[in-house]
Order: sequence, then C-alpha cells, then structure tokens
Amino acid sequence: ILSVEWLLCVDIRLEPLLKRITPIHVPVRSLSVLWTVYALLWLGLGFALRIFPLRVCGMVILFFTIMKAACIDSWTSYQDVLWGYDNECPRVAVNPYFMTMLCPVIPALILAVWTNRLRTAVDEQERAAWKMVGIFGTITLLIYASVECYEYYNSIDPVFFGTASLTVFWTVAATVFAGISLYFRSPLLRCFAVVILWFALLKALLVDLMQRPDYLMPFWNAYAVPMIAVAVMLTILGHLFYAFSAGDDKKAERGLYRFFIYGGVVFLWLVMSAECFQSVQLLQTDHEAWKAQMALSILWSVFAGVLILIGFLFRSPVLRWMAITLFAMTLLKILVADMAGMNELYRFGAVFGLAMVLSLAAWAYQRFKPENPDKNSGNG
Repeated sequence: ILSVEWLLCVDIRLEPLLKRITPIHVPVRSLSVLWTVYALLWLGLGFALRIFPLRVCGMVILFFTIMKAACIDSWTSYQDVLWGYDNECPRVAVNPYFMTMLCPVIPALILAVWTNRLRTAVDEQERAAWKMVGIFGTITLLIYASVECYEYYNSIDPVFFGTASLTVFWTVAATVFAGISLYFRSPLLRCFAVVILWFALLKALLVDLMQRPDYLMPFWNAYAVPMIAVAVMLTILGHLFYAFSAGDDKKAERGLYRFFIYGGVVFLWLVMSAECFQSVQLLQTDHEAWKAQMALSILWSVFAGVLILIGFLFRSPVLRWMAITLFAMTLLKILVADMAGMNELYRFGAVFGLAMVLSLAAWAYQRFKPENPDKNSGNG
C-alpha cells in the first residue's frame, strides 16, 4: 500500500520537481529507494530488538529490491543520458541511475559481511541467507558498473575505448576481488575473481578479436591492451592463489592455479607474437616477408630471456623449461625459415644476436642455479 501511495505521489505531485534531477523513469527508480529505506527500517528494528521475523521481513524486501534493480531498473537506464562531460561535470558513476542502484546494494554487502563475521548475532541459516543476498548484490553491482564503464568510454572513443574498456574493467575487478579474497581468506571471493577473469578472457577472444582492425601501433591498440592485461593478470593471480592455497586437501585447486600461470604465459606469448608480426607487415612498404619473420624471432628471443630470468627469480623449473623450448623453437625457425630470404649481413646479425642471448642464458644457469632441487623448494 505504501509503495502504491508513493508511486501516485511521485507520478502526480513530485514528478515535475524530480525531473529536473533525473528526467527519465522517476517513479520506477524512486520505488527502489523507498523499498531500501523500508527494508533498513525493519532490519534496524529486528537487530536492535533481536526479533527474527522482523529481520526476515527486511531481508526479503532488500533482496527483492536488488532483483528489481538488476532486472527492471537496468532496462530503463541510460537511454537519454549525456555521457562524457555535461557543464564540466562528469556523469559517470554520479548519475541517478547508478546512485539508485547503490541504495540497496551497499547495505546488502555491508550486512552480508557483518553477519558473516559476527557469528554470535545470527544463526547459521541466517548467515547463509545473508551470504546469498550479498552474492546477488555483488552481481548487480558488477552489471551496473560494467554498463557505466562501457557507456562512458564508448562515448569518448568507440574505436579504442569502447572495445577495450569493458575487458580491462573486468580484469581490474577480478584483481580487486582477488586481493579481498586473499586478505579475508574467502574461497567464495576467490571463485568470483576466477569467474570474472575467465569472462574477460572469453570476451577478449570471442568479441575483441572479431572487432580487431589492422593497427600500425603494436602492443597498444584496442585488441592488444585487453589481451595483454588479461594474460598478465591471469598469470599473477594464478601465482598468488597457488601460494595461498597450500595444503594436501587442495591439490586439485592448486593444479588449476598452475594451469592459470602457464596458460597465461603461453597466451601472452601468442598475443605479442601476433601483434609484432602483423605490425611489421603493415609498416613495411616493400612487402618482404623475411622482415616480419626476423622481428618475430627477435621477440621470441627477448621473451625467452625474460622468461628464464623470472624462472630463476621464482625458482620455477617449468618456466625455465618453457624458456629453453622457446629458445629451441627460435633457433630452428632462424635456421629453417628466416635464412631463406636474408642477405649475408642480416644472416650474420640474426645468428650472432641469438648466440649472445643463448650465452647469457647459459651463464645465468651456471651463476644462479640453486643447490637444492627446485621441485623440493619451489612452488612451480
């Protein structure tokens, strides 16, 4: 009854005033604010007086408010909003659409964390219910924040930022969830981070790759930026999760994190190789194929050198074996493919450069090789 009365009041009396602030769908979105205040009233009374039915009533209202914000309010958003800068005031994250969404989500997240940490105030079933409310609130927040990020940067530069911004945002969000999960030692937040990062990886492969035009600038374009960001964060998060999930009962989970580490390294190598090869092909005017092959061989040598250095720093035999394999592939490629179209000077330079890198790698093996086997001391 109160909701109907509020809708009639907003629609008839207050709509002209509120339309100066938010010109679209005032009654629908203002109802979410009303439900949030109503839920917090019952929750405050329920926790203060220790009355379980009042807390359940407030929780149910808050849950339905979050579902309304995700399923109904999101369909009535961002239709006529002027993104970018309006009167020198940025509209991203401070527009009425995003602010009304935060009304139910922020209290839900706070109460979910508070009831989970304060175990004496509520029982196990109520903590599980609040955890479910917090999950839905987190998903709603990610949906709205993704729309905010995409709409804002797409209005600035739809060619570059419009494609890369959402993938980069999901990668940053996964990093934030990973840091929080490691601080609170929460497996649920760790799963959130992994799922979001895999969504970013799938978007980079299935969406960004299909929209990729020919770029002259390597490693800094709408295709390479999200790809490299996802690959680097996949490797870093895999290493962090592997280090913090030690235990005999987590062998399958640790094996998955090892796959993240080495999969991220391979994915980064593939992306950088494709960027280097295509950019050199587009930049040259004589269309000689051996120049792009030569640039690719140089990139592989540098990548293998960096990889073997990281393998020594983190005592990882697998990374060092990957570097040795890449050195062997580079040497075979130079001898079989690159030598066919080069003149004598370039042949000498290619072989000499690769020999120097291999000599440095061999010296590093003799200088930094640990006394104990890596399999007893390293973490992979």
